[in-house]
Amino acid sequence: MISEIAAEAHLLLDLSERARFEDASRMAKLSEADRHLKERKRGRRVAPRSDDDA
Repeated sequence: MISEIAAEAHLLLDLSERARFEDASRMAKLSEADRHLKERKRGRRVAPRSDDDA
């Protein structure tokens, strides 16, 4: 969970820096893509591997 928080903090810092110099519509597209990526990941868990899968 700590790595997820660190990644989110890095993304927000990157977005804030880009917002100063880049086009607003481009930033909106990037943040929207990030939101959709996170929605697809939400709730998914990796199935536990059994010894029979090998």
